[in-house]
Amino acid sequence: MSGRESDSDPGDLEHAEKLRQVKAVLKEGGNFSGIYRKVQLKPLKWNGEGEEERPVEALMILKYGGVLTHAGRKQAEELGRYNFL
Repeated sequence: MSGRESDSDPGDLEHAEKLRQVKAVLKEGGNFSGIYRKVQLKPLKWNGEGEEERPVEALMILKYGGVLTHAGRKQAEELGRYNFL
């Protein structure tokens, strides 16, 4: 076993449903032809101290639709230039 209680654990089912919702929102409107979707992670709990401090729980905020402001478009373009890999 992989350390999990079972595949039918209520917590696992809840997480799976939330991930299906995220997938549905990200696919909304077909292809990614614009920058009208935003996923934001906000740390809620931290563990460790100083440089060893790491988030251990986060809130995911998923938004779609609307019109970008000038500042939002600039930020999206700048973030799109990063090579995260």
